[in-house]
Amino acid sequence: MLFALAFLPMFGIGGLTGLPLGLAPADIHLHDTYYVIGHFHYVVAPGTLFALFAGLYYWFPKVTGRKMNDTLGRIHFWFSFAFINGVFMPMFIQGLAGVSRRLYDGGAMYSHAQGVMHLNVFMSICAWCLGLAQIPFIVNFFWSIWKGEKVSSNYWDATTLEWAAASSPPMAHGNFAKAPEVYRGAYEYSPPERRRLSAAEPARGGPLAMEIPYTVEPRPDTGVYNAKLGIWLFLASEVMLFGALFSSYVLLRVGATTWPTGTST
Repeated sequence: MLFALAFLPMFGIGGLTGLPLGLAPADIHLHDTYYVIGHFHYVVAPGTLFALFAGLYYWFPKVTGRKMNDTLGRIHFWFSFAFINGVFMPMFIQGLAGVSRRLYDGGAMYSHAQGVMHLNVFMSICAWCLGLAQIPFIVNFFWSIWKGEKVSSNYWDATTLEWAAASSPPMAHGNFAKAPEVYRGAYEYSPPERRRLSAAEPARGGPLAMEIPYTVEPRPDTGVYNAKLGIWLFLASEVMLFGALFSSYVLLRVGATTWPTGTST
């Protein structure tokens, strides 16, 4: 969960810092600087790797029948979170100071950027520490394969069908010991021990599964189904997005005192 939650702001930082690069007044200054490096790597490094680690920790019990050590997992997360930001966050500062991304001396020749050159050393130290922070994960991964705590087939109390299979799944054909019983819709939720019952059946140890409302009945406020409302909201957002893009071009074109006309041949 830590890695899954951290993925959201890390990926968000990567996306939001790309917006100034799409605006000409800002991109003239930021183009080909360390700002671009920071923006890109917040998407592909913490934004992607944190989601990958979240998936590894989540699926490990299903693959091996054992869980990874929580303490080593937390050590791995917090050190990775701190050092990966230590590597890429200072790049935004250097980029705003005008340090180019392609310099053989790392910007030492830039007299106007000497105030941020010390960040190169800081980022290098964080990069080495980030590599060392993966040691707890490597130890945890291989140690847990043979010595990790054995857990039930559905350790996370997940509601999707694959967790009804054995952990780890058998090598022979067929993963389920018996045909699984599907007792809820794809978008309904309840803990797996609480089965969806019809109104005529008595509850067996718990309340009925919680359904997402208005999937089969019209919404009382709009009179339409969720699916129809969703597609209309999607289309409206597309109209607003592309309408803003094209109208911005029209305003710039009409309001410009001069406009590039190209060269005649």
